[in-house]
Amino acid sequence: MSTQANSGTKLVENLEKRVLFSAIEVTDFGARPNDGQDDRGAIQEAINAAQPGDTVFFADGGYDVNGQVTLKSGINITGEHEQNASLNFNVPVNPGDSNSQNFAFSGWGVHDFSFTNLRVRSNNGIFFVSNSYNTRFTDNDFQWGYAGNYYNRLAFFGSGHQDGMRIEENFFHDSPDSDRNVELWGLKNSSYSYNRFDNVNDGGHIMEAESNVTLSFNSGTRLHRMGLEVQGNNRATGLVVEGNSFSDWRAPWNDTFGLSVMMMYSPDTKIINNYLSADFSGEWGNSMPGAGGPRFGIGIEAGLSGGEVSGNVVGGPHPWATAVACSQPNTLVKNNRFFGNSLWATVMGEPGSTGVGSAVQQDNKHLPHEQMPAAKKIKAGPSSMTGTSKRASLPYILRDTSTHAAAVNNDNESQQAVAPATPSVADAVIDDSGETYLSDLSWTHADNGWGDVEKDMSNGEKRDADGSAITLGGKHYAKGLGVAVASEVVYNLDGKYGKFFSDIGIDDEVASKGTMSFEVWADGKKVYASGVMRGDDATKAVEVDVTGVRTLKLVTTNAGDGKNSDHGDWAAARLSAAAATERLIGAAPADASA
Repeated sequence: MSTQANSGTKLVENLEKRVLFSAIEVTDFGARPNDGQDDRGAIQEAINAAQPGDTVFFADGGYDVNGQVTLKSGINITGEHEQNASLNFNVPVNPGDSNSQNFAFSGWGVHDFSFTNLRVRSNNGIFFVSNSYNTRFTDNDFQWGYAGNYYNRLAFFGSGHQDGMRIEENFFHDSPDSDRNVELWGLKNSSYSYNRFDNVNDGGHIMEAESNVTLSFNSGTRLHRMGLEVQGNNRATGLVVEGNSFSDWRAPWNDTFGLSVMMMYSPDTKIINNYLSADFSGEWGNSMPGAGGPRFGIGIEAGLSGGEVSGNVVGGPHPWATAVACSQPNTLVKNNRFFGNSLWATVMGEPGSTGVGSAVQQDNKHLPHEQMPAAKKIKAGPSSMTGTSKRASLPYILRDTSTHAAAVNNDNESQQAVAPATPSVADAVIDDSGETYLSDLSWTHADNGWGDVEKDMSNGEKRDADGSAITLGGKHYAKGLGVAVASEVVYNLDGKYGKFFSDIGIDDEVASKGTMSFEVWADGKKVYASGVMRGDDATKAVEVDVTGVRTLKLVTTNAGDGKNSDHGDWAAARLSAAAATERLIGAAPADASA
């Protein structure tokens, strides 16, 4: 038989294997929801019976599991419907440090594995994994722990090294007596992102991260000790802590930190665009004697040998001890907004591995705490797909984690993931007296080429509310629409307005990349066209007469060269009332032939 024939036979065999991926039902092995019986043995049998590529399904209802379940590589474990199956674990409670037997699930060397769409309750820990790779834990609901010994109460404990671990879009909640959401060692090409935390002790602890790790866009309320903590003495590269939002703390005390990122020898760590508010409901916690409490701790503790602390919002009605503490020399702290006063200093040095650290400050703003914006909306936690059957998506395709970057399409017209740029930034001054911002109105229709049209933030990535501050030409805009080509946003004006104003351009987050054009349509007629705009072009001011106009449509196109990095802004997009049309602001009326 020829080599070509052998190749063809192998291809057929591989296709047959793909077709034969199975759906394994735990009920077929004797696990019965809501019957009050121990389902551990049946669940373990179902997992053991699954072959690589198979999916183990849990029908809706509650399962009682008295003891630990061992995970298996190459398989998927999921609920029949989103969040409708609940696994209720009773596992050993042993004294001492972390013990793998104290967890609902254990996975030694588990790989090519996913766990999705389930509710898990455990009287102790949930997942113990060691030296894993290509694992995914998404769209789950977790509650765990007890008031016992330290480190026996973690939703996740990852020992050794974890390469390609995704813990995303989960809800960690109502476990205030537990230690932490996660304790993860040796992360590489991994993400702990888009999770929601509520009423837990600590958002998580990352130890000795290695490379390409993202801890981003997590949203936390009613935390007690810390939002996120990262520590390590190795040289980690590509660590990004971005877009997290922590507010409304529970019993804050002197050890309540927003972010602690102490990667002393990491050259390019980014702590960017996070929101940290020192506010809380209820009573203060008990600060340590001599700590000067009751008080909050540090907003951002940065131990970085390189990288930056930029674009963050830190403040609140109560002062942080310090907004940013730097434990290494010459830490770049720029373009942050600090609201209110800190107890010690807004930005300061603290002891580190080479002595007391210091900061190089650039373009930070210090503002009254009353001006601090509300917590940024982040679409974190499980997606709202309750009741949707997961069976149509079989077999699950495990995510490729050979490299870790922002979400990128793989078609020829894909968006290109670009690290957010952080140029010198000032706030744009807008004369908006008596005007109405489009982002405060409801559109009648919105299409966007990459994720959702964003209100009061740049386009970001593919999720709702995952952008950054709208920035054009080094100026921040508090209001506006963030879009990506091709986009179309339609509003019903009902003839109530006189003028439409906006500053337009390609957002600074993609630096000099991107080309696109902007168009304004009124009642089906094009009344403004920007022509081709590039990432390094100057911002243009749009002013269009919309007197009597009923339908306003804002359009962006890709300028005929694909859509890579085409993130555009309708910055400060607003309308004047019909009675005020004679008032001119900004540039002369735009020429539709521009």
